[in-house]
Amino acid sequence: MGLFDFFKRRKKTVQNSDVAIHKEPEVVLRAGNVTATPFDIDSSTIEHLQKRYIAFDIETTGLSPYNDRIIEIGAVKYCDGKACELLSTLVNPHKTISPEATSVNHITNEMLANAPTEEVVYPQLMSYLGDAITGETVLCAHNARFDMDFLRNTLSRLGYDANIVYVDTLKLSRQYIEGLLNYKQGTVANHYGIQIEEAHRAADDARVCGEILLRLLPEINMEIIEQQRRIEKTYPLPQELETCAYIQNTLVQFQEDITHLRFRRNSSNYVEATILYPFLRFKTSSKGKYIIIPKEVANDLPNHSEICTASEGGAMYSRLFYSSITELEPLASFIVTAFQSSKKSFLRYTSNSKRANAEAMQIIQQQKRLSSDEVASILSSAQKNAVVSSDSITQKHDEESTNPTITRESVVINAKNSRVPLSEIHNLDNWHKGFDEGSPYYFKGEEARKAGDLENAIRLFDRARYNGYDAPALYDSYVKTYRQMKDYENEIEICEEGMKRLHPSDAGLLESRRDRAIKLLFAVQEKERIQLEKLQKAAERKAAKPEKKASEKVSPTVQGRGIIQLTDDNCVVCEYESIAAAVRATGINSKSIRDAANGVQRHAGGYCWKYKQKDSLE
Repeated sequence: MGLFDFFKRRKKTVQNSDVAIHKEPEVVLRAGNVTATPFDIDSSTIEHLQKRYIAFDIETTGLSPYNDRIIEIGAVKYCDGKACELLSTLVNPHKTISPEATSVNHITNEMLANAPTEEVVYPQLMSYLGDAITGETVLCAHNARFDMDFLRNTLSRLGYDANIVYVDTLKLSRQYIEGLLNYKQGTVANHYGIQIEEAHRAADDARVCGEILLRLLPEINMEIIEQQRRIEKTYPLPQELETCAYIQNTLVQFQEDITHLRFRRNSSNYVEATILYPFLRFKTSSKGKYIIIPKEVANDLPNHSEICTASEGGAMYSRLFYSSITELEPLASFIVTAFQSSKKSFLRYTSNSKRANAEAMQIIQQQKRLSSDEVASILSSAQKNAVVSSDSITQKHDEESTNPTITRESVVINAKNSRVPLSEIHNLDNWHKGFDEGSPYYFKGEEARKAGDLENAIRLFDRARYNGYDAPALYDSYVKTYRQMKDYENEIEICEEGMKRLHPSDAGLLESRRDRAIKLLFAVQEKERIQLEKLQKAAERKAAKPEKKASEKVSPTVQGRGIIQLTDDNCVVCEYESIAAAVRATGINSKSIRDAANGVQRHAGGYCWKYKQKDSLE
């Protein structure tokens, strides 16, 4: 029965009874202000719940908290893990209960006829709930939303004010108990071995609910402890907190709101400064401490810097090295701008809905927060260590600066491949047609690459390229394949082609990969150069020795095996005295030639290779 029906019925009573006239003012009540809020169980609140809570259950005339009424209330207080006080009462709702409701809870109209009314029951209930009315003590119920909606509506209708907090054992059971067919209260009770004496009666249902929570709390506590351990592993290390403190102090000096500023260490050991979204990354490596910033920002600073790897953003970003946080002062305005940009994204996301805001807050709470006192202490300690740190890092950078810089000109590139020139590629001016005709070859090439058929993968990538497919994915796959083949010459060339054809953001990644390939190729060629020098010196020493007399016995000297360069049709291109001689003449990697001759791979530099047959010693 709705509120309008209630007043309508009272008006009819007034016309038939003088007594009812005197009771009418009791019906016209001020609507109370009642809230019911879910209680968040975490490391800071679970102890409060373990000390005290009230298990609560009701039976009703139906499912609508507005049109139906509560006909039975059951509540059990739990103090330090034990049931300590029970409340159980029927409530006369001045409303007929339906046969359907009676079939569920077994409460009849006859049972309710002499039951106490709402005017008697609810003052007693309010007294029993005590500080639960102000949220001091938490209520628990199974499928709590149903019970709380009825309680909130009833108390408000009767003019009471209350701020109730509650936990739902249905939700908690689903979260912490695995493998149940369903999570009805009876099923969960059976899982824990809790005896049910009188199902669907408020007092016993409240007791069972309280026992379920009692058994859930240790499991929840263990999960909270384990989760806290996982979270703490993402906290920055003590030496990394110096940079965190500097970033936070900079934002404070620029009067930015740092309420949601946090720090975390990701799975790759980069420390991220975040406002839900990361806006700055830094790392401590064997080379020293560096912060990742856009390349154009780094170019204006005196600090030592180098191009980032592909995983760090590629050539559009730089690693800016620093020995102490004082060297980051020129970055102050950049830090503030980056923070403001992420803050806009944060505000845009959290304003979408209450759910989005709650999810964001949960993520933020799991990250490291620095108090103002911590920041002051860390910065004070950092100033004392700045001089020593600066000297050691400067010395390291000086040592690094004496090493030669490896550039494109430091290596010899003589890549052998069957790729057509760019001018001969089809569909250069029709991207969509190029995609349609070229992408099928690319996807087949990817399958071949993942299956380890690298030469076939390159052949298919060449077909995709020839038909006009030029997506970043193609160049990424080319690079991965050539890197796996250790064909650094072709890797460098395909990177440089991609750098010309692709968008600057994709080109930046290729530039980083090209620079890495140059260093790898330089190492290979430098090793070969050193080996060749050793051979030449050995030959010079041998030539400098006096000739032996004819009468002296000459031991046969085993020379390096000859090698033959052939086409796929087995036509001889050239013969060489040794692999070293072939490397000098062709520039092809010695390991590639050796692997081709030994059958490990088919080609080296686009040619077949085989060893000469050894002549028998006479």
